[in-house]
Amino acid sequence: MPNRANLTLRIAEPSDLDQTVAIIREATEWLERQGILWLREFPGATPQRVANGTAWLAYLDGTAEPVATVALETTADPEFWTPQESNALFVHGLAVRRSAGGLGVGGKLLEFASDQAARRALPWIRLDCNKANKQLQEYYLRQGFTYLRTVNLPHRNSGALFQKSAERSAAIIADPRSGCIAVNLAEGDDNQLPS
Repeated sequence: MPNRANLTLRIAEPSDLDQTVAIIREATEWLERQGILWLREFPGATPQRVANGTAWLAYLDGTAEPVATVALETTADPEFWTPQESNALFVHGLAVRRSAGGLGVGGKLLEFASDQAARRALPWIRLDCNKANKQLQEYYLRQGFTYLRTVNLPHRNSGALFQKSAERSAAIIADPRSGCIAVNLAEGDDNQLPS
């Protein structure tokens, strides 16, 4: 078991695309076994997010391979968000490898997103998730998000919309020399991603 004291995040480079897609694939296949369809077209927007520099990879101390990914974007999906709701950092493609389940990685990635939004002077972090995945929706509520509404589009599985106020976190430490960000996991997280 890797040391869970720290999680290191860095922006995914184009050479990291295969690893990033592998994390998304593992999560997609796991959800399908639970009867939940995440992506209608695999790998979704992941390649574009890596190319745009908006996808991040997360590593636990003592691991050489990334255990999670998340994308943070400032562009609102116009099918879900109104122009008045575009003043946010949008969370996409958050996925944690099963090997890191139960360590609080998902919650810390959301804390990281909130910190990044606050650093950019954005008041909110917003996300959408599968309309049918009630466990995931409950997880976001436990993480302090507020449910806004569900947008029903026949060509999209997603559409349950959530938001949370952005705030700085003392657990987030940037290293300007490496471009990496350290997140302290020592406090733990009782609100795990559904397993």
